[in-house]
Amino acid sequence: MRDAAAGGVAALFAEHPQGRVYSIGTGTLYSFEDFVRAAGEAVPGFRVEVRVKPTGGFAGYRRIRSQPSDIGAAKRELGWMPRYDLTATMKECAAYLTGHRGKERT
Repeated sequence: MRDAAAGGVAALFAEHPQGRVYSIGTGTLYSFEDFVRAAGEAVPGFRVEVRVKPTGGFAGYRRIRSQPSDIGAAKRELGWMPRYDLTATMKECAAYLTGHRGKERT
């Protein structure tokens, strides 16, 4: 969440951006198992029982990716670098959601 926000700000204030689309991510390829492990570290007691091994990727992609998105253009043109890995981001998200549980959205 923090990296995505920082990437957006970097794009808004870039002096000479060459591209129109930038990959803002970690530059690391994470598996489904990595995602489950990070969620488990973020939420004590979190457990997942995988009954069917995923055959597709995240967000409805047909295939599981074999390499991460290239974040090189964001580094070169925006001066942006990721600061947080998957586990740190999951922990931040879990803490936010826990702190806002039951509160009304405005």
